[in-house]
This record gives sequence, C-alpha cells and structure tokens, in this order.
Amino acid sequence: MEMSTKIRGVNYELGQEMEAYIERRLQFALGRFRDRIGRVEVLVSDTNGPKGGIDKHCKIAVDLIPRGTVRVNGMGLRLSNEIAENMYNYG
Repeated sequence: MEMSTKIRGVNYELGQEMEAYIERRLQFALGRFRDRIGRVEVLVSDTNGPKGGIDKHCKIAVDLIPRGTVRVNGMGLRLSNEIAENMYNYG
C-alpha cells in the first residue's frame, strides 16, 4: 500500500526541489511503516515572509491505520532543518 501524501505551503512558495526533498525525507523516515499509515500531511509556513528570522514552521500529521493521528510541529530559521528534525522525531 502506498502512503498518500499532501504537501502545501502557506505564505511560503515550496518549489519542486523542496517538495522532492520533503517526499524523500518522508519515505526515509516513514517508509518502513507504510502499511500502517493512511495519509501524511505536511504544512509549511513562513510567518514573517521576506523579513527573515526564526519563523519557518513545519507541521506534519500522520493518519494511522486503523485509527489515530500523530502530529509533530517545529519552528526554526531554515525549513529544511525543521523538516529533518520532525522526520527524526517520527523515525
């Protein structure tokens, strides 16, 4: 069974390269559990926009089979670091 993933940005343009990076991290961290995962949703946002600062948010929700949801949130300066840290918390 293949995990269903939804990746989106709010006030943040992801781009193909970042989406591919997120997909790779998801597969690496969660791939061995794919039979027990229904859906994964990743939401990334930048609260300050171009002003910069420690404002990159990454929220990940994993819907489990048969039921239940695990959620992880992170905030930092670089989005890729937050994604890696959140995936580490799952793996």
